Amino acid sequence: MKLSLSTLGCPGWSWNEIFATAKDLGMNGIEVRGVANEMFAPAIPVFNQGKRMETMERIEKSGMQLSMLTSGACLGGPDPEKYMQEAKAYIDFAQIVKSPYVRVMVSSVP
Repeated sequence: MKLSLSTLGCPGWSWNEIFATAKDLGMNGIEVRGVANEMFAPAIPVFNQGKRMETMERIEKSGMQLSMLTSGACLGGPDPEKYMQEAKAYIDFAQIVKSPYVRVMVSSVP
């Protein structure tokens, strides 16, 4: 079984804290929801064009991967077009960072 650290439980942590914790715990990946209080993954600074290659190389060298991008998109929410745009942005971003999965919600009711 492969295990990943989810940033849902630590959205205020820096990328270095997240990465070091995942590595120290022997995780296989990191599920990205929020980093340093940025909850829109495509806007997280360590993934911007200037830092993305370095970040991805660090992840790959560690043997981990970005196992999933966890969006806030709720397709059954009050503004489906807004959430569809968010989902599309995450799908495009997932291709760039080689993350195999993107989470979207169908309903705001758990």
